[in-house]
Amino acid sequence: MPPLTRSPDWRDVTWSITEEKPTSTAEGIAPGGPNRFARGLFSGLPIRYDRLVEWLTMWQNRRWRREMIGTVTTGDTALAEAGAGRPRLLLDVASGTAGVALQLAGRSGARVVGLDLSPEMLARGAANVAAAADVAASPNTERGVVTLTMARAEQLPFPDATFDGLTFTYLLRYVGDVAATLSELARVLAPGAPIASLDFAVPERAVVRGAWWAYTRLLLPVAGLLTGGPAWWRVGRFLGRNISSFYDRHPLASIVADWQRAGLVDVRLRTMTLGGAIVMSGRRASSGAQGPAWYAPAGGGRRRQWWTLLHPPYTAWHLGYVVVGAALAPDVDLATLVWTVIAFFLAVGVAAHALDELHGRPLRTTIPHSTLVAASALSLAGAVGIGVLLVARAGWTLLPFLLAGPLLVVAYNAELLGGAVHNAVGFALSWGAFPVLAAYVAEARTIAPAALLAAAGAFALSLGQRHLSTAARALRREVASVGGSLQMVDGTTRPLDREAMLRPVEGALRAMSWAVVLLASALAVARLR
Repeated sequence: MPPLTRSPDWRDVTWSITEEKPTSTAEGIAPGGPNRFARGLFSGLPIRYDRLVEWLTMWQNRRWRREMIGTVTTGDTALAEAGAGRPRLLLDVASGTAGVALQLAGRSGARVVGLDLSPEMLARGAANVAAAADVAASPNTERGVVTLTMARAEQLPFPDATFDGLTFTYLLRYVGDVAATLSELARVLAPGAPIASLDFAVPERAVVRGAWWAYTRLLLPVAGLLTGGPAWWRVGRFLGRNISSFYDRHPLASIVADWQRAGLVDVRLRTMTLGGAIVMSGRRASSGAQGPAWYAPAGGGRRRQWWTLLHPPYTAWHLGYVVVGAALAPDVDLATLVWTVIAFFLAVGVAAHALDELHGRPLRTTIPHSTLVAASALSLAGAVGIGVLLVARAGWTLLPFLLAGPLLVVAYNAELLGGAVHNAVGFALSWGAFPVLAAYVAEARTIAPAALLAAAGAFALSLGQRHLSTAARALRREVASVGGSLQMVDGTTRPLDREAMLRPVEGALRAMSWAVVLLASALAVARLR
């Protein structure tokens, strides 16, 4: 069957059958790209795939699918609260042979997009769609329409808030960055829309786990060989080790945290078949939910995500310390000041924040893992290069700062040394006192009492910033809901909610960031006249 293609408007979609076959390059999937292993693993499986999956899971796969699909197709309450009503458009990621997509269409009456990166699996899926008479007979009807497209889960070719529900099956074990993938999935969900996943799991009870180990390591490869041939033998040998390794690296608690950091709420887990499978479900936070930071713009575009990643108010705040330190020197050289500011922008504004986002995706961006690694490495290298030039200009008294700076960036933001530096004092020293002293030494080639006093002041301000921003981050990213009231001494009652708690904290952070920037600007104007 030829593939199904989409009209330009994703929210009012009408699907039509065309003869044009999607290619990997057209969908942004290079043959040697990051998902090469997964594509190769599944390339030989489509023949008899659906039947063999049922046999090899002892007919449990259909039960697991029903549970996952039910959490999406019966989750109309959240959609109604978000103003979406009955789901019109659903997305099934890692759709394979379109089994889940067809069931979604049958149970919900919605249009369903099935997405996968394997052309062989999609070809089999297209045949399954054609075989489903209620779908193939009327491709443009309002009920149960399925289309298939080839793309990566980590880079979905859809606008923000496109879908009224989403499912994904056996996906996260094959992606390079779990947190980034979940953020990308959440990005295309409408506010309040449900999301559900299915995957294998490792049973917790020792006796069951032993039986599971014996089946996945011994019986499954042999059964795969006998029923499906060499391709299924390879999958059988791979699968058990892959499942165990994945949960060693990503315990369930960390996966739940990744869901929540992606902006998904009401996250629930249900283990099935003695713990051999797990269905997770949740929904995208409503449109009134808090973003990851007060300066994060609405929407998930890459430019907006980079703006959020750079933490503009905080970056400007700490660059202000650089200007303060330089302005206190007896003589201020403009070129040295400019290059010092650029070096700290690269180290603090780009490298440090990219490293921080790599550690659990706190800002919920979908910037690729490789891009963040490259940004942090190149920016830190650029800062060190500028530092070398400044040492040559200012003398060896600046060398200790050149050596310490990159170490502080990496140790703090990558939480090295058991998190010994990643604390309030480490932040205040690294992001407050250090810029003042480094900038002063770059200009004056020595340290004076005035610089030490200014560094102590920056330390204190940064300590206050850390305490306030920690409270704000927790309210925005970790707290599911706030409820209650304040009983005042005059007998009145004031409601207590997240906004009421965030307002004074973030108001203070805004005022402090502007204060440091304006004070630094005033000093620069006074010294550089």
